[in-house]
Amino acid sequence: KCLVKLDLTGNVLGNKGFNALAKSFRPTKGSHGRPSVLGNSTLERLCVQRNNIGDAGCEELLLSAAQHRKLVAVDLGENTVSDAVLREIDNIIQVRSDQN
Repeated sequence: KCLVKLDLTGNVLGNKGFNALAKSFRPTKGSHGRPSVLGNSTLERLCVQRNNIGDAGCEELLLSAAQHRKLVAVDLGENTVSDAVLREIDNIIQVRSDQN
């Protein structure tokens, strides 16, 4: 079975930890420059409530969300992410969903 939902509520990932996690969703180049997904490509829902994540912690998520085709929901509740960044994340996920 593939990982489709991940709940890391209350794990105190912080900005650095969440950026590292989000980076794992980005496709990477394999040998000979061919695309290869070394991270998770099946995750649909991610819950990271109460993890001391701020705007700086969402930098990688903003880059990864557009490339991660299956991700449809990210719950960043009870963190310090600004409304502007939350809207950006929602817009990226929505635009990609509309294209599928």
